[in-house]
Amino acid sequence: MKIKQLLIVAIGAVALWSCEKDEPAQQPTSPNSGVNNNVAEINERVTIKNEPIDISGKRYLSSGKKGNSIDAISSTQPTDCQTGCTQTISGAQNGNLNINSNQHVCITSSGVFQGNVNLNGGVLSVCGNLTVNNINLNNGAKLIINAGGILNISGGLNINNGSYFVNYSKSGVNISGHMNNNGTVENYGDVDIAGNYNNNGNSTLINSCRMDIAGNFHQNGDMDHFGFLNINGTVHFNNPTGSNDLNGGSLIACQKVFVNTTLNGVGSDYSKIDVAGQTIINGSGNLTGLLDICDSTGIDVNNGTFGPDVTQCAAFIPSSGDCNPGSGDAPEDDFTLVADVDAPTTNDGRKLSATCIQIIGNYAYVSWHLNDGPQDYAGLLEVYDISNPTSPSIITTLWSADIDFNHLYASENTYGNKRKLWAVGSRDIYSSNLSSPAYLGKFTLTNEIFTNNTFEQFDLPSYSGNSVIERNGLLYLVSGQTGGALTTMDTAGGPLTTQVSNDRLKYLDFDGNKMIMLKQGNSSSELMVYDLPNPNFSAPTVIQVGPINPSDGKNVAHINNGKVYVATGTYGLKVFDAITGSSSPIATFNPAEGATNGVSTDDEYIYVANGKSGLHILNKNDATAVGNYNYDGSANFVASQSDFIFVANGTGGLKIIHKN
Repeated sequence: MKIKQLLIVAIGAVALWSCEKDEPAQQPTSPNSGVNNNVAEINERVTIKNEPIDISGKRYLSSGKKGNSIDAISSTQPTDCQTGCTQTISGAQNGNLNINSNQHVCITSSGVFQGNVNLNGGVLSVCGNLTVNNINLNNGAKLIINAGGILNISGGLNINNGSYFVNYSKSGVNISGHMNNNGTVENYGDVDIAGNYNNNGNSTLINSCRMDIAGNFHQNGDMDHFGFLNINGTVHFNNPTGSNDLNGGSLIACQKVFVNTTLNGVGSDYSKIDVAGQTIINGSGNLTGLLDICDSTGIDVNNGTFGPDVTQCAAFIPSSGDCNPGSGDAPEDDFTLVADVDAPTTNDGRKLSATCIQIIGNYAYVSWHLNDGPQDYAGLLEVYDISNPTSPSIITTLWSADIDFNHLYASENTYGNKRKLWAVGSRDIYSSNLSSPAYLGKFTLTNEIFTNNTFEQFDLPSYSGNSVIERNGLLYLVSGQTGGALTTMDTAGGPLTTQVSNDRLKYLDFDGNKMIMLKQGNSSSELMVYDLPNPNFSAPTVIQVGPINPSDGKNVAHINNGKVYVATGTYGLKVFDAITGSSSPIATFNPAEGATNGVSTDDEYIYVANGKSGLHILNKNDATAVGNYNYDGSANFVASQSDFIFVANGTGGLKIIHKN
């Protein structure tokens, strides 16, 4: 082991790293070296946000329906019943009303027909109140119910041969029988059907407001749904070749549903299907896109497939006035995104990645490394003042041009105005005079500020220092891979003592009288549990963790109140009991996307950094999902303390979140 005293002398943005006088001074390869306490300059990377975020897992719209513009959708516009009418009718009428091609009949006040209305081509526009027995549309006919118009049918409505039914009225379309569609239905108002609605093959339904169906809904044609379908009976999605597009913010409520085809959640917001009774998804059933299905008793049969964005009972659909009552509880603003922090960059523009975060009281300590090629080094240590929960700030930084900082530990106790900070990583042996790349640095903070004072560096076994903790005046360190070891050292300084030699030692943590060490393997990983303050390194309790993938990921192991939380990459989060030492997990969590890289806990929640699927929030009692904060970036480390959550996002920087 070597101990070197190095002096950092700041000259503008350049610092000179001097070694013992019988050795040549090493000039850093980048001017990004040394201490910087210029608060204005170092906080240029920090963007204060103070924006409420939905971390409850509810997916929702911000402002009602989207995409339901009549002009954009309808090929049939409203009429005023004043122009273009070949016949105008008001008052009671006996017998049937027959309308042929090239005729445009307008109902302007109250029209009551003791018979049927038959359209063989032509147009019927309703601007008043029309009551009939049955209506039949044939040969491309159009029935238009204008805003303020009312249609009451004591029998049924049949739309045949490419005909159109277009409703703009929210005053009421009431059908006592069945509605059969073999043409096109466009609804921008309210339709109430006492019987069944049959959307038959080669038909189209565009629903942009509300339809209440007391019977069953048979969907065998095309559907473009923007509003609310309230079905008191059973929904049958059967069309093998048609489309079922459920647009963002739309809602279907029913008693039962059978899915035998593809349902598409369309747009940038979630749509939802609420089922009160039974859900059957057969082998040809396929749910895709931003779609939420919520059966209050759980899905009864699921032989189909779900796309990666499909959720169950996780979407909130807000009310949009008369058209859509909404569904679910509005997400609470339980968390606030306080700030985004850009990743630091070297002078040649390469971004560093955050590797470790520790929070103590009003301060947070963060390490960064370059994570580039094996011969490329650069690192940063920095301290954040988080005493003001709405305005965190960086108060000091220490750059190195030849050290990758992989992990840090700030002593929880201070000595007067001094705090020790330990950092492990890798250092260029040609500029450091270390005998191996694995590195330990001891730094002193004065009033939480780095100063241009001496610090110490120590050789560690192997190529990389992976993790460091301090307990009762003793440092515990792991380094690896080839020639790696668990070593200990008195915090007063040296010597380093090898306690366990192993190539796969990855991570350390402690809580109370337990210390854990993660020994990683591709197909078989282990947790070593030691009793403090006098661990028996030759006889730990061994918990078999199973595979971890990828093997070079962050893979944090965290212990709290006797439970050990292990990030196993694509195998998700596994929770073990450190007291019993059982190798059977007491809980697991593995979302469909991303890789579990980091984990932290507070009194309420487990926070899981899960790669591209962001930050997952779990109930601490049983590790069940509470929600997910997903954003652009990849979450690879998380630390929580004192209502703050810091999330590291690789070269995407940091997110600083406050629990309200």
